[in-house]
Amino acid sequence: GDDNWGELAGVWHEHWDVLLIGVLSLLLVYVCHRQMQYHALYHAAAVAQLRADRAREEAERERVQREQRERREMIEQQQQLHRERTAAAAAAAAEQGTAAAGAGSVSTPAARPANDAEPQETHL
Repeated sequence: GDDNWGELAGVWHEHWDVLLIGVLSLLLVYVCHRQMQYHALYHAAAVAQLRADRAREEAERERVQREQRERREMIEQQQQLHRERTAAAAAAAAEQGTAAAGAGSVSTPAARPANDAEPQETHL
């Protein structure tokens, strides 16, 4: 066994520079390979993050549009309800006005004479 170690020592003494360059080259290749793996992983993670951000922004945009649409629909429903109530109130007031005008009691705007709109003379 000692003979093998002696032979190895002789090779080392003769070719230590080449062996050192070989070991350092292998180490450099290993480090570069790991660096490329890391870079690829980092790139993949960055792409995944970008896609997640885009998906989140799209979902947020859709949520805002949906809320705006729901708000518009609610406002339209409220306006429709208001119009219906106003029309019902006007109809009820018109009914009361015609009944009151028929009874000759309370004067409503609908029962006012038409010539009310004409300019009246001013007395100085």
